[in-house]
Amino acid sequence: MACTKTRYANGARSGAPARSGLLTFPDVAASRVFPPSVVTEVKAAACDNAGARAKGLSYFSIRDLAKLVMQKLSLPTLAPSTVWDILDQDAIKPWQYRSWIFPRDPEFAKYADVVLDLYQGYYMGERLDERDFVFSGDEKPGLLLRTRCRPTVLPAPGKAGLIEFEYRRHGTATLLALMEISSGLVFHQTVHKSGILPFKNLIDKLLGQEPYRNARRLSFVVDNGSSHGRKRFQERLSEWFPQPDYPEMIAVHTPKHASWLNQVELFFSIVGRKALKHVQCRTREAMIDHIARFIERYNKNATPFNWRFTKDDLAEKMKKWQDPILN
Repeated sequence: MACTKTRYANGARSGAPARSGLLTFPDVAASRVFPPSVVTEVKAAACDNAGARAKGLSYFSIRDLAKLVMQKLSLPTLAPSTVWDILDQDAIKPWQYRSWIFPRDPEFAKYADVVLDLYQGYYMGERLDERDFVFSGDEKPGLLLRTRCRPTVLPAPGKAGLIEFEYRRHGTATLLALMEISSGLVFHQTVHKSGILPFKNLIDKLLGQEPYRNARRLSFVVDNGSSHGRKRFQERLSEWFPQPDYPEMIAVHTPKHASWLNQVELFFSIVGRKALKHVQCRTREAMIDHIARFIERYNKNATPFNWRFTKDDLAEKMKKWQDPILN
């Protein structure tokens, strides 16, 4: 594996020198012509993982590849950006990999299809109506209550601010969240520790508001965590919220190793980027107030995620996962 990259809208790429005026469509690199011998050697070296390991490396970087090809072909110079463009033009990139967990649940499609149908507005082949609501729920544990060992240095003209790397821990907190799929609204609680009763309390909080209190049906997309495990969660919902006093409660579990199917994880990533980065809280109450302010602000402009992945898309992916040749 040579490396991975991101191409930005103006054509600049992370990890490579930015070049002003580089067009994206059509790609400038695609219009450049490189000597066949250079192209062949660059691609061969990029695929040579054994050669990298022999030198104590896990893979060759772009600069490593440029030096190797220069030495082998006795070239006076070869810019790393040229190596990058050669590799970027290739349709198949055997030097690139990314982490992935392949589905191991024998009933992966069975559970995933129900989740994906709900996101499209269907449950068991029936179209959801205006009194049906779908929630995506989970916990975000391990929110650090911490303060830095030294005060933050404020930015100065021409200088960035300085945040102390080391910190003192004052415990942790856990964020519980239920996100309503059609509106994007988030209902939450920040607690000391996740568990069955805290999750029930969050649902109680949800049912204290309209239109959910008098809904026809509430569906909860959750993973297989201990607070809402597959074996007992549906049974507990029926015990806690019996009909006809409450709406019909339906537990919908994602397959194992499929957190990417749970939309609330997208919200948690936003929390991590926008609310928790560099935050300092000495007490759990301070964290509770901080998270509450963020979610209040978030809900004022809440919009549903533009989820377009369907069960037909999943079926195509399942074929590729099961057949390495198609993948």
